[in-house]
Amino acid sequence: MTETERHLAALLRVELTAVHQQFLHMLVLRALGDEAHLARVTAIDEVDFANAMDIAALLVGRGVPLRLPAHRVRPGRDVPSVLRAEREMEEAMATVLGAARAEDDAARACIARAAAPRSDYRAWLEARLAEAGAPGPDVETAPELERVLALLTALVEQALLHAFLSRVKADTAGADNAWRLSGAAMLYATAIVRAGLADGQGVVPGEVPGVGMAETPEAAFEADVDLTRQCAEAARRAAGVQAGPEMGRLCMRIADACDRIAGMERNGTFPDGFGRAPMFDDFEATCARFLS
Repeated sequence: MTETERHLAALLRVELTAVHQQFLHMLVLRALGDEAHLARVTAIDEVDFANAMDIAALLVGRGVPLRLPAHRVRPGRDVPSVLRAEREMEEAMATVLGAARAEDDAARACIARAAAPRSDYRAWLEARLAEAGAPGPDVETAPELERVLALLTALVEQALLHAFLSRVKADTAGADNAWRLSGAAMLYATAIVRAGLADGQGVVPGEVPGVGMAETPEAAFEADVDLTRQCAEAARRAAGVQAGPEMGRLCMRIADACDRIAGMERNGTFPDGFGRAPMFDDFEATCARFLS
């Protein structure tokens, strides 16, 4: 891996972490009915997701053996803590961008696109923080539920990398199914967070394990199936310790859905039902929408 590729990989890591946190904050702000803050966080999330897609496409297209290290998403649970968490993420982003170097135009363009919205967003956060009060108490999440969310987040990332890998290898069916899996994992995580917010509890993930990109679409499928099985096992364990019946039933539903996905054949028909959304059906259409 060249120095440029190392810098881009570090930037991809922080961009994806920012996207995960922003998405959780969008769920929190929507639950609070705070449309103004929701609109601004949604806007930066759309920019950072497109940036992450650009970087992933460039690195996978160059054959870089990508591995995303373990990380932790630390979302807020009310407006003051959301704003503080976003500022902390911007500080992490600034550190990575400050160190980033590129030796070619394509890489420089990725870094420039990632840097472009930072100043305005940081200024907005600082202005809102000046008006915000003190945050409420920390959210406590059962370790078993933290584990489910962490594994689902890892599956979102790993399957995304594998969608790009299959695309580079001209395996359209494999790319589409990997993208569907990434989307399904995101929808399962969303359902858990929403259920926690509805109970007034809030839910945050534990440390997200590192993920690597396989060398071939065949190996990618096996790796994704293995991680999906881990998600199923973790969700089943979480279901058994939930104090509320609704969260317990949701975890069992996620476990069953992951079992069905793990039982599919490579490039077979992705299971319908819970966690299947039309927006995740066509990876090439997604690339046409988001890639620069």
